[in-house]
Amino acid sequence: MSQILSEVSHRCRFMINSTLRRGTHLVLSFSVVFLYWFYVFSRKAFKSRYNSKYLLRMTLSGGASSGSSHGTRSLGSEGDMVHRMELRRKRRMESNRESAKRSRQRKQQHLDDLNSQVDKLRTTKQQLMVALNMTSQNYAAAAAQNSVLRTQMMELQSRLCALREIICHMYATTTNVHPATVMGGAATYHTFGESAWNSGSCSRQMVDHLLHQCF
Repeated sequence: MSQILSEVSHRCRFMINSTLRRGTHLVLSFSVVFLYWFYVFSRKAFKSRYNSKYLLRMTLSGGASSGSSHGTRSLGSEGDMVHRMELRRKRRMESNRESAKRSRQRKQQHLDDLNSQVDKLRTTKQQLMVALNMTSQNYAAAAAQNSVLRTQMMELQSRLCALREIICHMYATTTNVHPATVMGGAATYHTFGESAWNSGSCSRQMVDHLLHQCF
């Protein structure tokens, strides 16, 4: 009985040891595979990073010459495309700068035109103000002269009335007519002719004396 138990325990230990060894081998195998794939992926990542840096350098330098391999040709074509895009961008920037410059020139020209128009309008305003002042002065002078002429007209009218009265009285004394009758026909005193003036030298001297006093 003891022999059977010892044999069973021996077999169990053997099975356990073999299982442990198999597990250890599996772990080692997985570790080796993991390390191998890690090495492969790291190498690929390094190559891709190196290729991207190389492509960036080629793009910044304006492109690369075509090589013998397909990869070199693709890098060259991409570099040429980037170079063309850069040229287009520079041309757009230059065109935008020229457009902005022309726009500023047009605005400055328009501003200069407006300033010149303002100066012309100011000059015209000054000329109109001078003309208005001269017109006002001429109007004031004409009004003053008109007032003087009105005064002279009133004075002449009063002298004319006085002369008419003198003529009527002189005619009444020379023709023995009542003065009221002569005054009634004073408006037509010239229709009587020059008989009143030719009645004598004394009458003419009296009229001249009266005219001298009136004027």
